[in-house]
Parts: sequence; C-alpha cells; structure tokens
Amino acid sequence: MQDELEELEIQLDIGENWYDPPRFVEALAYAEELGFRTAWFGDHFMPWFHSGDRSQFVWSMMGAALERTKKIRTGPLVTPPIGARYHPAIVAQASATLDNLFPGRFLLGVGSGEALNERPFWNGRWPAWNERMERLTEGIQLIRRLW
Repeated sequence: MQDELEELEIQLDIGENWYDPPRFVEALAYAEELGFRTAWFGDHFMPWFHSGDRSQFVWSMMGAALERTKKIRTGPLVTPPIGARYHPAIVAQASATLDNLFPGRFLLGVGSGEALNERPFWNGRWPAWNERMERLTEGIQLIRRLW
C-alpha cells in the first residue's frame, strides 16, 4: 500500500472561468510553488455560470503560464478536436508549438465536447455520442500523425 501511495500524483484543475487571465497565470505559478507537478486549465467557450463568469481562450493562457513557470506541466482539460470549435490539425499545430517551446511540460487532454460549449458551432444541432466519439477517434489519429 505504501508503494502505491508513493506513486500517487495529485493534479490540480486551475479552471478558467472565475478570474481574469493574469490571475490564472499566477495560480499556476503558485501551484508550482506548492509542489504540484501537473495542473490543468479548463477549455470552455461558454462560461458555466451566468453572473460574474467568463471564458478565456485557454491556449493563450497555457502559453503565458508555461512561460511564467519552470517545471510544472499543464494542458487543456479538455479540448474537443471533433471539427466544430477546433479542427484536429489546429490542435496538433498548437500542441506541437507549446511542446517545442516547453519540452516535456505540455500535456494534451482531449474529449468529445459538451453541448454548452460546442452547440453554437454545430448550428444548434448537438451530435449524438457515437458521432462525437467517431470524430474524436479520427481527430486523435490526425493529431498523432501531424504532431
């Protein structure tokens, strides 16, 4: 049991909806000071709440946060490379750029999306789960080829 606990890594979800971008960059720096090795930024187009909430462009914030820190790893939690809001080729290019700028410190988290954030890009239609999973699988394959 002790060996298993020694391998356990607690990671942090920085979010991105409640404060302005400079504060989130500082949050990652503070997480690094506290000893976290990995922290994630949420990737949302729409805020989760209607009052006092905002949605920053996570890819800009990750670059600034990685520049501000020295060791901590970060990435989007999660980006949907299913062709609506993000084309897989753009995700591959952005990921490769951050990975080249900050070797070993950028992590890519992907998922099939969430209606609140993605529906505006589908003209109000929200694809069924199986269609989103097919698109996600294709997107991951393309990202791997291009990265």
